[in-house]
Amino acid sequence: MKKLIILILLLSLCLTLCACKKAEEKQDEPASGSDDAPAVSVTDTDKSGLALLTGISLSAPAKAVDIGYAVITHGTSETARVKYSLGGSDYELRATKSDDSALTDISGFDGLWSETSDTQVEGCPARVRLTADGKGSVTWYESASSLLYSLYTGKDASADSLVSAAENVFVPTPVSTTPEPVSGGAETAAGTAGSGTGGTTEPDSGTPAVVTVDSELTAILQDISDNYHPATAGSSLTAARLAGQILDWYASSSKDPGEVVTTASAFSDSLDSEKAALFGEQLDAVYDSATYVCSDSGWDLLDDAGYKPRHWPWDSAEMETVFAAIYSGTHNTYTSEYSDEVEGGITPIEDETAKFIVGFAKNLEGAPYEYGAAGPDKFDNSGFVYYCFRENGVDIPRRTSEMYAGGQEIAEADLMPGDLVFYDFSGGGTATYVGIYVGSGSFIAENNENNPVNIYNMSYDYFSGAYLGARRYW
Repeated sequence: MKKLIILILLLSLCLTLCACKKAEEKQDEPASGSDDAPAVSVTDTDKSGLALLTGISLSAPAKAVDIGYAVITHGTSETARVKYSLGGSDYELRATKSDDSALTDISGFDGLWSETSDTQVEGCPARVRLTADGKGSVTWYESASSLLYSLYTGKDASADSLVSAAENVFVPTPVSTTPEPVSGGAETAAGTAGSGTGGTTEPDSGTPAVVTVDSELTAILQDISDNYHPATAGSSLTAARLAGQILDWYASSSKDPGEVVTTASAFSDSLDSEKAALFGEQLDAVYDSATYVCSDSGWDLLDDAGYKPRHWPWDSAEMETVFAAIYSGTHNTYTSEYSDEVEGGITPIEDETAKFIVGFAKNLEGAPYEYGAAGPDKFDNSGFVYYCFRENGVDIPRRTSEMYAGGQEIAEADLMPGDLVFYDFSGGGTATYVGIYVGSGSFIAENNENNPVNIYNMSYDYFSGAYLGARRYW
């Protein structure tokens, strides 16, 4: 009897093992009529590489740490990913090209959601998904760019916190506007601008050409004219915002430089002579800011200005192109073809280090004076120059007289932005005051308790009579 029981048990065990083996083999087989699932690969990259590989520009918030960029490839599909930490929580932002407006979860979370609710992120339809233990994601779809986004966090998630975090990293693509005709409000037929047309339509025989302008760029130029006041408190932040708006517009509009010239020219013609003269100075300052916001340090300045860029980092060559076109148009040098020659007083900054020094210095406009201080938020006269140069990797003496004794001597006629200009207010032939030349006959300097960091014109009588010389350290 015992032998029979043992035999039955052994037979049962064998049948169980065979069944498990068949189940494993069945599980490993692909579904009938389907191929194996495509492999998923993750490629680490940087912010610029992410945009180049996927065509999608993603950014972590300015105060984020432990930032990591990657491209997730799944078959022919590519997803841009940014991981970062902020406020004690870890986040993962993803975006992929899609026509899926059903808000499919692409966060990568492989658990089960216990709560789902519909909402909006910057006007885009969105869906929040939460678990009972604090994990959560928000998914939203932007039809203008055909992008599906998700933002995931594994800690303290709520609908409000996820939407707030999403709006901190997402800037909607602006809806393009139809150019408005300038010539007497006449209707403009749709057409393609040819070489040298500057965005005009080809007229019928004997019919005058109708010039079209871009309303978004016109609004930005009008904002510069109305609201930017050089060398005033907060002006550096305003200039950064305006520079960012121009660069974002150009990156998303795909405009030909000739069309930019046409719009800038039409805007310039609308200004009276006094405003037109001031606009050149305003544009110089916005251009100087643009050279800085294109750098790796530009994000912090844009964040301080409260501007969330859509296409940062911008390409420096494209920045030069759009500003050259605006200068050409606003100074009436454009006729029938776009020219690289720019008139109107723009001072090019050819050295990258000099660009960063000038932009860095302008970001400190309004910083208070303190004797013996050399940063980070208070300065004396030479301490301000010392701080700006050292923070951008240029070794320089601390004292004004030693700065003047070193460096490369530069004639006043050969001044370039980033050079140091020296003054003697003692009358003894000794350098007692120093500033950083920023172009267009102006410099920036720290002064005294009553006059914080500001920009001054070298032609003012107070300075012109005390000018001693200039030096270059970059």
